[in-house]
Amino acid sequence: MPVLDRYQERITGIAQISGIMIAGIEKRLRKIIAGIAQMSGKNERGTAESCRASAVPYCLQFK
Repeated sequence: MPVLDRYQERITGIAQISGIMIAGIEKRLRKIIAGIAQMSGKNERGTAESCRASAVPYCLQFK
């Protein structure tokens, strides 16, 4: 049935795109959370150097 095949292809494509988007969002959130942990001092390596290198643009702790 060609109609069902076309729908299956569309659904598969949408699922692949959604997976890529979710993976990108997850990657960004991990960087933000790591930056927040460094700023709050809960991370052992939360020094001024690692804070500046994190994904968070401003580190209030080291201003």
